[in-house]
Amino acid sequence: MKTYDELVGQVDGLINTARHGNNHYKFCKPYLKDGIPMFIDKPVTIDEDEAIEFMKEAKANGCKITGGSCVKH
Repeated sequence: MKTYDELVGQVDGLINTARHGNNHYKFCKPYLKDGIPMFIDKPVTIDEDEAIEFMKEAKANGCKITGGSCVKH
């Protein structure tokens, strides 16, 4: 696989644990139009406006999104 979006249309779900939150929306965006359910490691993004756009797009496409961390604090 050469790029992170080559699997669009071929997966049932997406787990995004990119090290930097500024990449989360970029990596998930190609999958949003298919309504793919996603787990996104925190933070969902590092930019408030981007987070709002991300969630609006997810909602419009019926994407179920969850996230979090196993770190206690």
